Amino acid sequence: MSKQYLRRKYRILGILFAISFILCSFISNISLGTKQIAFGKPVQQNQDTIQLVNRGIENYKEGQFRKAIEEWETALANAQKNNNLSSQAVIRGNLASAYQKLGDLENSIKHWDIVVNLYQQLGKSQETGRAMTELAQAYSNSGKAKKAIQILCGEEAAEINDKETNISKLKPDPSCLQTSALEISRQQKDIEGEILVLGSLGEAYRNLAKYNLAIRYLDTAEEKINQENLALKSKLLNSLGNAHLGKAKLWSFYTESAFKGGLYQYEQFLQAAKSYYRNAWNYFQSSYQNSVEQNDKSAQMGALLNLTQVIYRSNQLNLPPKLNAQLLSSQPEIDKNSLFSTNQLKQIKTQAVELLDKLPESPQKLYAAINLANLSTDKNLTSPLTQCPTKRQFSNAEAAVFLDKAIATADIIQDSRSKSFALGAAGHFYECQNDYNQALTLTRKALLIADYKLQAKDSLYLWQWQQARLLEKLGKQSDAMLAYERAFQTLEKIRGNIITAERDLQLDFRDVIQPLYRKLASLKLDKATEKTTLNQKVNKEVNESNQNNQEFNKAREIINSLRLAELQNYFGNDCITALITPQKVDELLGGEEGKTAVFSSIFLENKAAVLLSLPDKSQHIEWIEESNNKPISREKLELEVNTFLKELRGQQEYIVEDTPQSQIVYNQARKLYDWIIRPFEDKGYFKQEEIETLVFVQDGLFRSIPMSALIDKTQNKYLIEKYAVAITPSLNLTAPREARKKLNKAMVFGFSEEANIDGQVFEALPYVNNEIASIQELFSNTKLLSNQDFSTKERQKTDDYPIIHIATHAQFGIIPEDTFLVLGDNQKLTINDLEKSLRKFGDGINAVDLLTLSACETATGDERATLGLAGIALQAGVKSALASLWSVDDKSTSILITEFYQNLRAGESKAKALQQAQLALIRNPEKISEIEGEYKKPYYWSPFILVGNWL
Repeated sequence: MSKQYLRRKYRILGILFAISFILCSFISNISLGTKQIAFGKPVQQNQDTIQLVNRGIENYKEGQFRKAIEEWETALANAQKNNNLSSQAVIRGNLASAYQKLGDLENSIKHWDIVVNLYQQLGKSQETGRAMTELAQAYSNSGKAKKAIQILCGEEAAEINDKETNISKLKPDPSCLQTSALEISRQQKDIEGEILVLGSLGEAYRNLAKYNLAIRYLDTAEEKINQENLALKSKLLNSLGNAHLGKAKLWSFYTESAFKGGLYQYEQFLQAAKSYYRNAWNYFQSSYQNSVEQNDKSAQMGALLNLTQVIYRSNQLNLPPKLNAQLLSSQPEIDKNSLFSTNQLKQIKTQAVELLDKLPESPQKLYAAINLANLSTDKNLTSPLTQCPTKRQFSNAEAAVFLDKAIATADIIQDSRSKSFALGAAGHFYECQNDYNQALTLTRKALLIADYKLQAKDSLYLWQWQQARLLEKLGKQSDAMLAYERAFQTLEKIRGNIITAERDLQLDFRDVIQPLYRKLASLKLDKATEKTTLNQKVNKEVNESNQNNQEFNKAREIINSLRLAELQNYFGNDCITALITPQKVDELLGGEEGKTAVFSSIFLENKAAVLLSLPDKSQHIEWIEESNNKPISREKLELEVNTFLKELRGQQEYIVEDTPQSQIVYNQARKLYDWIIRPFEDKGYFKQEEIETLVFVQDGLFRSIPMSALIDKTQNKYLIEKYAVAITPSLNLTAPREARKKLNKAMVFGFSEEANIDGQVFEALPYVNNEIASIQELFSNTKLLSNQDFSTKERQKTDDYPIIHIATHAQFGIIPEDTFLVLGDNQKLTINDLEKSLRKFGDGINAVDLLTLSACETATGDERATLGLAGIALQAGVKSALASLWSVDDKSTSILITEFYQNLRAGESKAKALQQAQLALIRNPEKISEIEGEYKKPYYWSPFILVGNWL
């Protein structure tokens, strides 16, 4: 994974500025280089070289970074001609700083890397450590935080979960390598250098969303500051503010998920979010006060803008009436729509406006002007460069002045990347004013600059997308379609960097990236449907499969790309890309076992569609519609699905199947069947292809539906009685077709005893022992770790096992700390540990073929996390996973799992093996006399889902 990560070439700092509105770099990278040149002239150089260096310094201070680079490049050539390594190191350090200011992180990294090597050759250890810190910071800013940590320390520190108290009081004590930047600074007794390393480590962990570790390192760095390095204090406080703001945003995200899911933790999560917002506010306030004392205007602006972020982000907390009333009564000075008073925001606005003109001409001034222009406390505004605010904090006239200043600054500093953002932001402003022609003119200028030698490729897709919206509003549909396609193609190239560079962006994914995918898919599907209808009118014998319809195939490609993007965003790294197979849907459906149909659902702005792919390569689409042929809104669909799930999960409470509550389950099951399956079935597609297995690639809340429980009202049968069923997050993540392994041995982990995890009691699972005994009987070669032997100490790889079976309690919560498997000795195995463990049991051709999670709630969560631990298994390279969507009866689970393995050993595909096991509970065959009548209810058998390869 790391090799792929290091090969990424796209700069992403600009997009982080634009999307997150946080100007929060930990250290100003010019600090070391400028001091070296200003107070230590390059030695053994002629006067011309010294003049070149000094002119570069002056240009840099004036924000003329490209002019500074020209002067320093000439000076570097002179130093190289004289073979003066010390002067080369000094000049290259400043070149690296200038390139970083321009956002050219590739060149910045290149120069810092050479500086490190030069100082190592010269035997200057302190300078080597300082340069390594700068190199690490450049890597961190470019999205390679793990590489930065390797340089700064050598290995990542252990995780700290949110349930620990006094996190900020814990001191980091990593086992850093002797050759790391941190150890070098300590060996040299370089206190300022050590502060910089600790601060950079904090920033790197913050970029990985490991906020507790970030806070530990930043706190330690701040404690080491003395009178000699007070200038660093405001930057450290700013970084601490950003770390707490990151945690606040995550807890806000958890709050929203808990509220939507009706979970009891809602209030707990809300209080945590509020607490971290207040912490962030206090740190940014302290940073501002310190920067005023140091007369550091750039740091002042950064702190002020971050304070607006706290107000802006906290305003998006959706407080229920009861809690909101409590909050307002206890703190009457707080505005009804914010955790902070309107007077506080007004004061910050005034200070920022006064400060703007005092800033040197620089990218920071430019982005500050854009931020002020877009400043809003609109709750629904989550992506200011793609959405229009209902009300700006400044008037439209004032906002236009700010944007003109941004453009003027870009002209002065001659930075094409910054100018692209200034012009693009201005274009978006006029888009929101409905002045589409002016907006289009500015957007085209932004595009031209962004596209020139691809110097601003991280902003290119934004302006292509903006151009597409404008062309569409101007009625130029064909041109708009082409612009949407160009934006999609650009985003595909850089998507991984945007998603994985900073985990904070997972919160913005649905507003920053998803809308573009869904809009283009919608246009393609509309066009495909339109063409099909037209062809049918002209020629009744037209092939309805629309096999050659390029728009349809493109729509399918876009939808699949969206699925991959969602997974990559959910996991927060690019490991998932290593699992992508280049096979097309048609290849996966073909062959001897090709009696398989694939359903792909997608929610669009005001409608939803279901796409069907068949083995004969035909493609079909149906819009989910009411009986009057009107599209069903997403809101109504979600209401219907939630009603179905709520009643289905509560079905255990209904003793008699014909009670009103129980009938709701069956009515909803029939309704969903009619919307998703029947339109295709009625046209005879399944009979023509003799379909036996249905594979679902679901969208949104549809991921939570146990499809096997849907009911065909015409035959009064569950879907599982007609077809085997499987799901996959993306067909591109489905393992390629290959000869089936001999499933003759299994690694079994089982825990049947009562356990206490973090104060939560998990009852004993007596039927786990029966389950294990059945597996041992079926598989002659079985390695078993049970009860107290099933602990963190005993999970070592001993052989390649095609099957890993885990029978224990499990929980999939909204926050990572609440997602785990229960082990012996009251221990827990987190999702990250599970992934690492699974990787030990095989990779490549020896990858685990099947992971069975026979436990409670192993696949549940919000709509993105429905795959749960099963999704983690796929990320670890497991080809298939069997898990449950909710907590299920211990005895019925044991019976179903035993049946599943018996069918698998008999040669059935995994999907059909699960189908037959579920039918065993439904039909109650004579050979299983102990099944109780209750087990016929879908509550007991439908939550079991097969994820991944279904063969």
